[in-house]
Amino acid sequence: MIAVVLALYADPLFVGRVFFYRDLGTTVGPVLAQAWADPRGWDAGIPFWTHAISNGRPLAANPGYSMLGPLGLLFAHLPFYFAFDLFLVLHVAVAGCTMTLLARSIGCSRTAAFAAGTAYALGGGLVSALVLYWTVAAAAWAPLVLAAGLAAARDPTPRRVALLALPIGLQAVGGQPEPVVATWLVGLAASLAWATGPFGRRARVAAAAWITGIAGGLALAAPQLLPAALHARTTLRAVGFSSEGLLYNSLHPLRVFWLAIPGLGGNPLDALRPGGFPGASLLDGSSPYLTSIYIGIVAAGLAAAALAGSCRLPASRMLAWTFAALALLGILLALGRYVPGASALVSALPFPVPFRFAEKALYVTFLAVPPLAALGIDTARTLGVPRLSTLLAAAVLLDLALVHGGHSPTIDCSELAAPPLARELVARSHGLGIADGAWRVHHERQRGSGGWGPAAGSIEPDMESLYRWQLRMLVPPTGAPHGIRAAMELQSDHLDDARYLLLTRAAYSGPRGAWPLALGEAGVLWVVSPRATLEAETSGALVPAIALGPEQGVPAGSGYVYRNTLFVPRARITADIRHIAAPALAEAAAIAARRYAGAGPWPPETLVESGHGAADPPASGGPVQAGRVESIEEDSRGLTLRVAVDQAGVLALSDVPADLRSWRGQVDGRPAPVWRANLAYLAVPVRPGDQVVRLDYRPRGLRAGIALMLAALGAVSLALLFRGRRARGTAQLSRA
Repeated sequence: MIAVVLALYADPLFVGRVFFYRDLGTTVGPVLAQAWADPRGWDAGIPFWTHAISNGRPLAANPGYSMLGPLGLLFAHLPFYFAFDLFLVLHVAVAGCTMTLLARSIGCSRTAAFAAGTAYALGGGLVSALVLYWTVAAAAWAPLVLAAGLAAARDPTPRRVALLALPIGLQAVGGQPEPVVATWLVGLAASLAWATGPFGRRARVAAAAWITGIAGGLALAAPQLLPAALHARTTLRAVGFSSEGLLYNSLHPLRVFWLAIPGLGGNPLDALRPGGFPGASLLDGSSPYLTSIYIGIVAAGLAAAALAGSCRLPASRMLAWTFAALALLGILLALGRYVPGASALVSALPFPVPFRFAEKALYVTFLAVPPLAALGIDTARTLGVPRLSTLLAAAVLLDLALVHGGHSPTIDCSELAAPPLARELVARSHGLGIADGAWRVHHERQRGSGGWGPAAGSIEPDMESLYRWQLRMLVPPTGAPHGIRAAMELQSDHLDDARYLLLTRAAYSGPRGAWPLALGEAGVLWVVSPRATLEAETSGALVPAIALGPEQGVPAGSGYVYRNTLFVPRARITADIRHIAAPALAEAAAIAARRYAGAGPWPPETLVESGHGAADPPASGGPVQAGRVESIEEDSRGLTLRVAVDQAGVLALSDVPADLRSWRGQVDGRPAPVWRANLAYLAVPVRPGDQVVRLDYRPRGLRAGIALMLAALGAVSLALLFRGRRARGTAQLSRA
């Protein structure tokens, strides 16, 4: 199994190339590269915070980056891009091996189990998870969770329940929650079919085993999950998504045929090419959330054979039909808004729903079909045809390898060095007297075109050329935010800090030209846009700076760079302060709208929330600029700023705090309070003179999570020890 996976992904591992498509190249890759680029190396510890996207984002409080997962250690000891590729490929290999183990645990032959592992590792679920990153870790450990759950349900000893908690913890410590919940659903249903005895007893035993195992697994993953839960309370997940946002990326009924018919609808990887691909009309966006849903026509046929011949496998009959029902349930849930009454049901729910994208429910199907296909191979063995099992397993492998080989495209690592545009923007910022780290770049997405895209025939129509062109547009090596404008639109369901979204939505609701004010407040100096008319549209707030062309590696006239004349440094010293008591969000939004409406001087006064610090902020009435920020140094735990203060005031930053209580401030090595400024930003009081201000991000709940994990480890160890002693006592009694 490992050899099959390594052979399929030899390109990124052994020839200096790296996975790049979509989220990998525009979000995850730049974020992790910046996070692990701390000059202190591994001595700095696990990265807690990233400055590479939007207005900063927590890492240790986000399971999606799998910072605490076992394979996260690769980034600490290997070159980044090799570790990035190896992280993804090893999870695919783990997925194949754990699915093989699951098939063996339900009595399948070695050949059938290998076919199940192949169907899972090379199927559409794992191929799509490679592009998503935050899903591949959860999907890789899912079959091991199922195998442990089946064993615990059939023989619910303390040892087996403890062994169920371990893979649940491994899965939960890294990855999105949706595949984790899908695993629990499949596991509980399969356990009911696999356990022995009357149905009532089976239900009680299976439920008790899974509830205990899930509780133990979540406790083992508490250092990741507890900070994430506390962070989520300040994001849109706590508010819940609208029915439209939750059911976006629903599976169109005609796309169901894509599950088993290869190439139907075209290749979604062509979405970036001019004209897109034929199946795009069945999608909510330019490309599907899952880049492939193909489970394999051979695997689907074997699954049907398992049901047709289930009478020949009495021990697995109930399990086979359970897997089949789960596969159909996954498809039904993935249909989302296409199911009659689904939108009304979601809108009527009395509680917020923190999950979105109905298409993710297909992971139930991806988990259920491979073991069912393995049962189908063993059913075919009863026909007595020599080597039929081997031929069927080879057919599963060949089918999926041909369809999905190269489905996750790669690019040469040298392309990810700072492009000419990034270097030129740095040089021009220095020419304006703006230090590194004090400014940001914003790329404006072209409305209605699915983002940046070249004109037809302007470049070679291949994925690598398209990404190279897009890379120069997004300029990620500058540490710039990737799409502040998207983060400023509440209807986009972006998961940034909810207060920040409210603030910036108020800015966009102002008069024409208000959004450059919002960008200026966020520290955006340069705006990269495909439009040539922004100067007129923004009343001169954005003035032309660079017309992109071949010297930046892009076609002439395909993009423009504007300088924001309303730019306010990302960090500034100000004494123009107004105290406000903690306002309701609606009141704060009204304040923000008035500030950004253009009345009064720019930049406006700084609003500081009072009543939560060691002392009240300094009195207002001083000049707007009460000093200057000499330098900003970013690392994986926070910021270090060297400031020269002329008058007592506050150091106000345009960095979004994930949770104000997770930030710690120091001025010249002494503790200093951290206040909320302008509803969503950070501020630290400063006194006259040259000072060094340090802001550290320490995820709230991390220490409590570690304590909970240690307690869970102790309980698991006791359960394993208790079982071991009982086994030795039984052996001694037998010998006597």
